[in-house]
Amino acid sequence: MSQAEKNWRTARNGDPNFGILAGIQNKLARNQSAMRLRVLGRQPNPRKLFVQACRELFIANCGQPLDQVTELLLYAVSGTEPKANEVRDALKASTRAGRHSEKK
Repeated sequence: MSQAEKNWRTARNGDPNFGILAGIQNKLARNQSAMRLRVLGRQPNPRKLFVQACRELFIANCGQPLDQVTELLLYAVSGTEPKANEVRDALKASTRAGRHSEKK
């Protein structure tokens, strides 16, 4: 439950100051979300970001990508079993320009 929702529930039980605070927090959260969508133009995929970050850390620290360990960590964090080749697919370019960068 978000802090804004907790404040809203507290305001319903009698303290009006928490209602004002909840409204402000809710409006700020919506504005931040709208700005992120406007700047990025899409929703970020948290699983893909996690896989990329783990792979970079393993390469920096161990010198190897350790895809199986990344897959195990993804399972531990998300609670759902990764799809086949999800770790390798997260590293592929998803835009046309990224896929065809060598054809110049």
